[in-house]
Parts: sequence; structure tokens; C-alpha cells
Amino acid sequence: MNKINKYTKAIIISILCVLMIICSIPFGYAVTQKNTETIGNLNQEKSTYFKDNNSLKKTYENGLIMFPEKTAELKMNNFYSFNILRQGGTKGKSTVKVKTIDLTAEYGTDYRIYTDNLTTTEPIKGKANPYYAISNYSFIPKTGTADTSYENADSKDVDNKTKKLISDYNDTVQNKLMPTSSTFNVTFEDGESHKTIYIETRKSKYVRDDLQFYFSLCDAKNCELGNQTTSLISIKEEREKPDSYITVSDTKVNPKSNTAYVKINRSGNLGKLLTLLQKLLLHLQKVWLIILQML
Repeated sequence: MNKINKYTKAIIISILCVLMIICSIPFGYAVTQKNTETIGNLNQEKSTYFKDNNSLKKTYENGLIMFPEKTAELKMNNFYSFNILRQGGTKGKSTVKVKTIDLTAEYGTDYRIYTDNLTTTEPIKGKANPYYAISNYSFIPKTGTADTSYENADSKDVDNKTKKLISDYNDTVQNKLMPTSSTFNVTFEDGESHKTIYIETRKSKYVRDDLQFYFSLCDAKNCELGNQTTSLISIKEEREKPDSYITVSDTKVNPKSNTAYVKINRSGNLGKLLTLLQKLLLHLQKVWLIILQML
């Protein structure tokens, strides 16, 4: 009998040891958070943009969704948190669509977006679609003068209603014309006044220049878009930057229709935007002199 008890105890102890080992396995793979730097200070952002909340609640009980940071400069190979605010009321559940628009940065290569900072979370699906990564431009200028004027939504002299109209117009133009690299929804639960998304910057093996993309808000449901619905993000290139080149490869003039055709090739550093535009303007000045002589 004692032998049976000894064997029984040994079996029970063995089973308990196996269970302890099995149960401890998940703890070896505990979910952790990524080291995260913060873009902006949430308390300061709320202090700035929530100071008129009492008056805004009367008109916008479900809230106005906006970015508190107009611009941000990020380092390569870092992970950042980025806030979205809900001004005015916070009644009910509200959803807004967030888009990333590549200017010179490329989604997946230079940066990725996440909905949280857990190490197990996959990035938002997207595809690089850089707006300025093209090697040639064609211009067909026509005679005549344009009579276009607009108000800047940041102007202190413009009232909130006008700002809202300008913002809505800009949203429509941007979301129809600009190429999108990723799209995802952000949902504010009842009572929530802010949400956080995350940006992972990466370092490409190719040296280019400071890279840019921007966030854009659209398709608000059970809420409205605020005045600041875009945010320009710059990823700083820390390595030595190569130069970019502009050459005029073809010019044609049709005096009968008062039109001219100019083909300009771009080579070298395709990520260098500001310097490129300066060179482009210089070349265009020379081209116009040639065209005037040909007319």
C-alpha cells in the first residue's frame, strides 16, 4: 500500500511539474511595448484646442476631429506616438478615416503606421506611392492670366465658419487628387476625446534627402472634421545627401495656338524636393527666353 502511495505521489508530482512548465510557456512570450517617443504634449494640445469646447459642444455634440500638430520632424529608425483630438462634444461613437499620402517618403520603406505600440502588432497595410518620385515633367503652358484668390485657414481674421468651409474644400481636393499609400479607420468611443496612432521610421540603404509624407483625415461618421485635418511629417536624413539634377531635353513652340511644350528630366537624388524646385525654376526661366526668341 505504501508503495502504491509512493508511486501515486510521484505521478502526481510529475503531472504537476509538466503543467507548471506548460503554463509558464506563455509568460516567456509576454507581449511588451515598443520604446516610444511622443510627438507633442497631450496636455498642452488639449489646453490649446479644448479651450473653446463649451461653445463648440452646442454645435458639434459628436465632436470635431483634428490633428493638434501641423508638422513634425522625426529621426530615422525610431518609433513615435501621434495624437488625434476630438474637439467639442464627445457624445456617442465616432469614426474617421486616416490616410497617409507619400510626398517623397515611401510607405513600407521609409515609414510604417501602427494602431498601437505592442511588439506583436502588425503595421497598417499599405503600398508606397510617392507623389514626387517621378523622373520627368511635361509642361504645356498657355497664354492668359489666372484670377484665383483664397483665404488661408490659419488666418486669425477668418471666422470659424469660413475656416470650416476652407478646410472641407481642401479635404475634398486632397482626397480626390493626391495618391494614397495607406488607409485605416480610427474610432472614438463615447466620451473619448483623443486617440493615438504610431509611426515607425526606417532607414533605407539608399541615401536621399529629408523625406516627407502627410496624414489626412476624411469620411467622418457621426462627427465632423475640424479645421486642421492634415499634418506634414518630415523624416530627417542624417547621412550626407547626394545632389539632384535637372535637364531640359525637349522644347517645342506652336505660334498658331500660342502654346509651348517643355520636357524636363530629373535625375540623381529624387528625394531632394526644395533644391530641385529651385533648379527647376532657373531652367524654366532659360527655357522661356528660348521660346520668346522662337516666337
